[in-house]
Amino acid sequence: MSTVTLKKRTQTGVTMIEVLVSVLVLSLGLLGMAALQGVSIQTNQSANFRSQAVYLAQDMLDSMRVNPGRTSATNTAVAPNPPVWVTAYTAHLPFYARVYGGSVQTTNALATADVTGWLQRIARELPAGDGQIAVNGRVVTVSIRWSDQRFAERFGFTGTDADLTEYAYEITI
Repeated sequence: MSTVTLKKRTQTGVTMIEVLVSVLVLSLGLLGMAALQGVSIQTNQSANFRSQAVYLAQDMLDSMRVNPGRTSATNTAVAPNPPVWVTAYTAHLPFYARVYGGSVQTTNALATADVTGWLQRIARELPAGDGQIAVNGRVVTVSIRWSDQRFAERFGFTGTDADLTEYAYEITI
């Protein structure tokens, strides 16, 4: 009878290939996580800017509501035939009007202090921040704009003012 001898074959290099493939998969996963973290930071910063804008707009409107100068009767641009309390309550509003980049020009000292302090907070808390207040009778629109360059670059906005973001809050007082 003949005997069959089986030679034991050894695998060479297969373990090394498995290790290389697993390292490749792991590195791709880590790169994906790093990219996700970068996008998360950008959008979180943009959300923070928007939250600050909302807070600053509401703060300005609150300042306008509590200005004790509201009892002066110097405004004639109030809605037709409003109740007396409305006229007295809104008479100070035109003192707050300001356009982007414009100076604060008013004879109401408290309105000047409110708007000046508000503009300083906007400039301090938002990059290239500026504010605008439009008054049309009892309707007040407070607008805040700022530069959100990272967000604009991330989503491919182009143009002269592509990086400017604006938040407007309109309310009837």
